[in-house]
Amino acid sequence: MNLIAGCALTLCLALVWAPAHLLANEDAEGSKPTLEELAGHTVRTLDYWKGFEIRSWVDRLQPATPEVIDFLQKDNLYQGFPQRPGPARIDENYLADIRAAIRNIPAVVQSLVAGKLVALMLVEDLGGTGYMVGVFDSNDEQVAAFLVLDPIVLDKKANAWASWKDSTPFMADPEYEIRTHLEAPAEDTRRNALRYILLHEFAHFVGMDPSLLPNWSQQPSAEALAAARFASLSWVFNDGQYVSKYDSDFTLRPGVVFYAGDDSKLPMSDAAPFLQELSKTNFPTPYSATSNADDFAESLANYIHVVIDKRPYWVEVNRNGEKLYRLDSCWGTPRCAAKEMFLSWLLKAPKKL
Repeated sequence: MNLIAGCALTLCLALVWAPAHLLANEDAEGSKPTLEELAGHTVRTLDYWKGFEIRSWVDRLQPATPEVIDFLQKDNLYQGFPQRPGPARIDENYLADIRAAIRNIPAVVQSLVAGKLVALMLVEDLGGTGYMVGVFDSNDEQVAAFLVLDPIVLDKKANAWASWKDSTPFMADPEYEIRTHLEAPAEDTRRNALRYILLHEFAHFVGMDPSLLPNWSQQPSAEALAAARFASLSWVFNDGQYVSKYDSDFTLRPGVVFYAGDDSKLPMSDAAPFLQELSKTNFPTPYSATSNADDFAESLANYIHVVIDKRPYWVEVNRNGEKLYRLDSCWGTPRCAAKEMFLSWLLKAPKKL
């Protein structure tokens, strides 16, 4: 199935505004949901999405339903994020950019995602750029997923969005600046920001295969990691969790939390040392070092961006206008050689998965 089939159809722009009592439990602020409650939420079931799979890809792009909003608010509460998502208000120009970004996703990625993406939901005040939520069948097998995006966060050009994202783990400091470069000036557009974001999010769909990554909804185990061929390149099982195999020297990694509140942020003076430590690992981007799932999504997106599409990538930390450190793309260098070989095979032989 072609991911952009039906893109010529007009998307209905009617907003679905739900009453407040449908958007979250009245006691949501006072009671933290359990992981079991989130895992059993109605939007995590395949039955909820019946009918969505027969829609064109454009018709799967819509403001989030009340049930999805309820799940996202509970999930933010569980994760400790202060934001309470609501349905997004969007315009036709923004939707045109999303459709164009989807058209620019390589066909091989589209083929890997086909049949797994049940919907693309737009929300406001998500707390981040977007993320994937798994959907399970009656046998408790993860067979599909829906994607959530925040158009307000995404209303930036490519380089501004990437720089903002890579700055979120650190406290703002007027002496410092983080600059992430995804596009040349002529290509530095909101559409290309959306393209990179969709590459990352669609990569999460590819990563649903347990031969690539452990299932995030299951308890971590040495057995699951051993079966996950990509995750095993960078991660180990230790003390009941998956940690980077570089953590003995990558000391700043555990403290780097993207989209964090101020109480979780590191001083901006740690940004350059963090990139220096990162450069001694096989993580291609700062965000790829946060978890094995985002390692795969960032690695695949960045590999396509740099190697296949021949676009630029670097991250630079400046202080008072002077460069402290610059992290260049790792593709074509020894530090990412094993991942590059694996991703090259994956994209050339997707049916082998």
